[in-house]
Amino acid sequence: MRDGQMIVLADIAASTLGIALLLLTIVYAGFGTRTVEPTTRERLESQDIAQAFKPVTAAPLSANTMIQHLHGRSRASPDGTRSIEVFADRIELRLTGINGAVEAIVLQRDASDFGSRLNAALSDAAWREKPVPLFLFSNQLFNVVYDAVAQRGIEIAILNIPRALVGRDSSGNTGWSRSFSVILKKDQPVEAFTNDLASLLAGEEPATQPRQANTGAGENAGSGGVFGFGEGITQRVFNLYDRVIAFLSSLGIGLLLISAAALILVTEWRHKARG
Repeated sequence: MRDGQMIVLADIAASTLGIALLLLTIVYAGFGTRTVEPTTRERLESQDIAQAFKPVTAAPLSANTMIQHLHGRSRASPDGTRSIEVFADRIELRLTGINGAVEAIVLQRDASDFGSRLNAALSDAAWREKPVPLFLFSNQLFNVVYDAVAQRGIEIAILNIPRALVGRDSSGNTGWSRSFSVILKKDQPVEAFTNDLASLLAGEEPATQPRQANTGAGENAGSGGVFGFGEGITQRVFNLYDRVIAFLSSLGIGLLLISAAALILVTEWRHKARG
């Protein structure tokens, strides 16, 4: 091969080496846990600093209390059960009536009558009869709700919803996950509900029919316990996929780097040998 041709190949190899280094940098910069992109409505918006960072003091809840509140959100909830669900774009006030009939008041954040409807809905004295579970999916409207309930003397129990119980509907709205919704639709005692919840947080899909209660299952549901906030099975699949793609990309780019560097070295060696 002529020297001119070798020089051209060396230039091409040098360019290839630079591109490979750039690709390798991009791969490692983008490597990490895959997360679900929020909708436009759920992106952080500018808020008044004093309002956004106002501290709230609340007594921690025991695991049993949290399970009781979540069970109260299910089909087996007793008549008169009330709850508040706080999302980034809306607030839902729920009341279980006679024979399990559920009345839900949905207050959209962007509605012009948002504040007045919230105040009117919470003015019912029944909200003050016993602690009301507040299921927190997003912090963006939390202070609004907290101020409203505090002004009316409503006692709340705050539950931050773990990621394994959060999902999106076909419209992209945040809500309960499909798997947890299956559990909520079952009319089963709290022990069986606890077993289903522990299995779901451990990454298992719930059975569509109520299972028999096993009071020992909650103790063996994994090192994180029932509220261990473990990753769901879908998230783990995404993480494994990301790692495999990153490894294969790194391997391919690494081979490209070695080949380009070897070609440059051979070209320089032959050029010096003939010189």
